[in-house]
Amino acid sequence: MAFDAACAVLIAELEKLGELDNTIVVISGDHGAPGFPRGKCNMHDFGSRVLLAIRWPKHIAPGRDVNRPVSLIDLAPTFLAAAGLKSQDDPNGQNLLPGIAPGSDDSKLRPWVLIGREVHVGSARKDNLPYPIRAIRTTDHLYVINFKPDRWPMGDPFAIQADSAPSFDQLANDTYTGFRDIDASPTKAWMVEHRNDEKMATFLDFAWNKRPAEELYDLRKDPFQMNNLAGNPEYESVRKKLRTALMDELKANKDPRLTNDAFDRPPYIATKRRRKKSKSPTPKTQ
Repeated sequence: MAFDAACAVLIAELEKLGELDNTIVVISGDHGAPGFPRGKCNMHDFGSRVLLAIRWPKHIAPGRDVNRPVSLIDLAPTFLAAAGLKSQDDPNGQNLLPGIAPGSDDSKLRPWVLIGREVHVGSARKDNLPYPIRAIRTTDHLYVINFKPDRWPMGDPFAIQADSAPSFDQLANDTYTGFRDIDASPTKAWMVEHRNDEKMATFLDFAWNKRPAEELYDLRKDPFQMNNLAGNPEYESVRKKLRTALMDELKANKDPRLTNDAFDRPPYIATKRRRKKSKSPTPKTQ
């Protein structure tokens, strides 16, 4: 409600200035829900998918729904194109206007987006090691590579062990108790308290247990990405196609993860990182 009210103030000001219909208004977000399993800093939709609404009368078809995935890196080329300019930097993003202009359709847009992660909380693992993930998202599928499946995806357990754990209050308010890549929250605290309940086993796999090297989801049949199809023979051709497309892009853009795991060492990670003093820190996504 507060966000809606703030947007209304900005729109009212543009209207008062007589510039509302001459202004591209874009509303979006940063990442998925923090403090929840598979939320913030995950490649699954709940962690990476955010709203994107764009208004620019006469230039963008009103009420248009774009079904192809787009990325926030597409906004800069779109703004430049709206101003009649081109970037001098050869951006990876695409100009969205050809796919959202009146009379157009989203077939003019790229059929996939890339998602990646290295570091969320720097001290989430011993030696400040990241958890490297790359993913490619199409309209119908999500394919994920977990480059280091031997590492804990949500950070090392630290104080959270099978036979002991911090109090509910600590878990709900201090991200650094364990599994630090899930921000502190009542949800995280509740799951830790019930971690030894056999009914929770599947949900702990989704939350913080170690993951396979590859994940593949059929979004038409499994929109919440619950059933990993990476080892299913019926989807092998899809897996190979998406893996090739993803790796080709990573290689073309010289991703440091592909060069002797460069992201595992300085300057990409700090050799020492001090623990924040705040009881309820809000780690910055990187």
